[in-house]
Amino acid sequence: MLAALSSHAAPAPPPQGIELAIVPYLPARILLEHYKPLRVHLERSLRRPVTLFTAPDYQTFIARTQRREYSFVVTVAHAARLAELEAGYVP
Repeated sequence: MLAALSSHAAPAPPPQGIELAIVPYLPARILLEHYKPLRVHLERSLRRPVTLFTAPDYQTFIARTQRREYSFVVTVAHAARLAELEAGYVP
């Protein structure tokens, strides 16, 4: 199960664009291809550029999430709960 979280309390995206980080459960190339339709949809509907990110490994992704380096994250349920409780992300 994946969960999406935002580091923003309000739903308004940052003016310069949206950063969407995805937990690295597959190689980066495959993740970026799988999430391309979502990226395109968000860009069209929000009229803002969307950049997809991931990390080289799970531990790095979790550490970056805890440091709030990402605007929005798509992650696994237990990591989403930690991001919510410890880093202030909003489901």
